[in-house]
Amino acid sequence: MSTVRILQHNCARSTNVIYSLLNTAEKDVDIIIIQESWLSRDGNTISHASFHSYIANNEERARTAIYISNIHKHFTANIRNDILDDGDVQIIDIHISNKIFRLYNIYNERRDNRYTSDRILRTHSFENDAKIILAGDFNAHHTWWNADIENSNPRDERLVQTLQENQFELLNEADTYTHVYKHNDEVRTSVIDLTFANENAKPYISNWAVDHEQHTGSNHMLIRFDIETDENNTMLDPTADKYNFKKTDWKVFAETFTKDNFELTWCQDERDKRTLEDMAVSLRNSIQNAVEQSTPRLRMCVRSKA
Repeated sequence: MSTVRILQHNCARSTNVIYSLLNTAEKDVDIIIIQESWLSRDGNTISHASFHSYIANNEERARTAIYISNIHKHFTANIRNDILDDGDVQIIDIHISNKIFRLYNIYNERRDNRYTSDRILRTHSFENDAKIILAGDFNAHHTWWNADIENSNPRDERLVQTLQENQFELLNEADTYTHVYKHNDEVRTSVIDLTFANENAKPYISNWAVDHEQHTGSNHMLIRFDIETDENNTMLDPTADKYNFKKTDWKVFAETFTKDNFELTWCQDERDKRTLEDMAVSLRNSIQNAVEQSTPRLRMCVRSKA
């Protein structure tokens, strides 16, 4: 198994946050994608001995940056400014196990009075056969990733339409906050740091998580996920993480599994290979049925709160 470990984070243009992030990521992260990176007056950002840094197009002050580990050698990566050269979107191709994954680092904010989602993503041509991942601070509110949202503005609806048209699926665990802020002295949370993948990339993405334990000083949470390919270049199970196991009703799971007929097909002393295979299929089906009855599915595609 070959794994590229990725970290995405809005650094709030803070040097302290970036120093904390780089020191946190040094040993166990391969690629860091940053939104709202700190830049000096001459357009440079913070360097680190363990990472090569790449700043987005800085003609109008870049707001994204990418750090690539120079310690871990199991993958290669190259910045694709030839596809898109912009201060708010960076593209990086990641080469691992003879496969290429195209990662977009996105900061969706106003530039020239237009948000990145309208200015770039709405008209961008995504390569049909590529394994594409979109990640970053989308500054968007929608029921797809936050059930508390009752009405989205037209800009966010256009973003969702763009994602749907290009068949991107949500990797976030829906309703898990990624941003903390104050409103009239009240602490609130929102879901604006997002990760999406198209159907070509989705089967290879695993371990997506908001890291609520590690704090950098930013009011945005760290988000981690992995790109995994096996040594034989075979496809990983595309259904492995379509369930929200954090919301499993384990009582229902146990009751459903107990009432299933698996025990009728189980024999501890069985030696016949065909019978053992049948038993394994029966066990798999029993577990799948229990999961279906007890665990909600992740909201990878747009749907209503109901």
